[in-house]
Amino acid sequence: MIDSITLEDLNNLIEVDFIDWGKLKNSSVLVTGATGQIGSEIVKLLLFLNEKKSLNINIIALIRNLEKAKSIFKDFLPDYCHCEPSLDGVAI
Repeated sequence: MIDSITLEDLNNLIEVDFIDWGKLKNSSVLVTGATGQIGSEIVKLLLFLNEKKSLNINIIALIRNLEKAKSIFKDFLPDYCHCEPSLDGVAI
């Protein structure tokens, strides 16, 4: 379950009027260092945007440790989402 502070922050971010999130619709975004402090927050935001605004963003998250990624993103990954091992990381 997403903690209340994170949820509030994400809701505030997706409602700001100076960022046009619609420009990301049907796009692909590569996030390197996706289990790091900044990278993980970016991935969480993109996953949240997909859920709340149906933007259909294809998120490619490069990581070094699959179990760590699953732990970090467990509350954000939709049921249909899958992790695919690749040469350098995992696509979420």
